[in-house]
Amino acid sequence: MADWDGAEALFCRRDTTKTRVEDEYHNLWLPAVVEVLDARPQEGAAPGQVLAATDLRTRSYFDSGFLALVLSDVLPEVGDLEELELPDALDRIDRKLSTIGLTPRGDVSWTDRIGAVTTESTCRLYAGLSSCFAAVLAGEGRFELVFVSELGDGTWIVTGLADDLDARIASRGPDGLPVPHPRVQLQAMDESLPEIVAAHKASLLKPTSPPVPAPANLEEAVAALERFLKVALG
Repeated sequence: MADWDGAEALFCRRDTTKTRVEDEYHNLWLPAVVEVLDARPQEGAAPGQVLAATDLRTRSYFDSGFLALVLSDVLPEVGDLEELELPDALDRIDRKLSTIGLTPRGDVSWTDRIGAVTTESTCRLYAGLSSCFAAVLAGEGRFELVFVSELGDGTWIVTGLADDLDARIASRGPDGLPVPHPRVQLQAMDESLPEIVAAHKASLLKPTSPPVPAPANLEEAVAALERFLKVALG
């Protein structure tokens, strides 16, 4: 199933048949024989480890109304839409980011652990600026858009639509309240894209350490993403 990005499948066959089954019998359960093939799945990557190049546009993580709701503030022009498919959303984001010098360099996917469940996450990476790179992070029922800058002391500045990431990287203090990550300065914002960009630039005015040059190509962006995931998620 590697040709379908690791999807699971159940293969079934009927031993013999000469005519189609009539509609009235389609809901009947019949005994079946399941043959377990002598094959092993490809070992998945550890959480946070980039697994493979892929195409985010082909993923089916959401229903047609999910993205129109999630992106209604980030992309105000989609606020009146009842449906927004993932390829259309990505095209809109690509165009918006290109106006500030960020262009898509490629998509990657990896296995990710959320609670007790291991699931797939996919990321589209954008590069072209000296101070930051951008990433669309998507998974089952999750869609985030963040701007990311790495500092020389190993800390990270992250700004954008990142409610899920914000919740995952925070730990719990003795009083039960969330404690910010010590090495990730994350500002989660459900605002328009220009406002998010402005907020990220403002965060870079007084960094705790000089910023590291941002990645310029896919290889460098993937390496930066891996470093960030290791710091943020362990």
